[in-house]
Amino acid sequence: MNDEKNGGCCQPRGYPGGTLFEEVEKVKALEAEVREAYGDLRRALEEALEATLRHRRAKEALEAAIAQGILAGEVAGRNAEEREAKARSLYPGLFQALLEAEEELTRAKFRLEVAKARAQEVEVLAGLVR
Repeated sequence: MNDEKNGGCCQPRGYPGGTLFEEVEKVKALEAEVREAYGDLRRALEEALEATLRHRRAKEALEAAIAQGILAGEVAGRNAEEREAKARSLYPGLFQALLEAEEELTRAKFRLEVAKARAQEVEVLAGLVR
């Protein structure tokens, strides 16, 4: 157990992995990486939940407006395509809000998948250290 630069106390003779201090530092860095990856995953899950809720609210608002328009006779047509065209002309803001919510939901799901992959990656790395 002789290591002159660390006072002769941190490495047994023939230890292949560097000093014990260096190994502890590597484990600490890996632990920080694992914590960061799982923190990112938690944030991505929260963002995906919020995006899902915004999408649901936008869809419900549009559906309610269309239903009210049908009852009031404002949204009328011979078939579904004509009724949708009329609804689009009457409620462009609601259709735009739904489109934006769908786009944000897609981005949130992508970020969630990236965060899951990163968490799995650091989990594998941590398994190699064990």
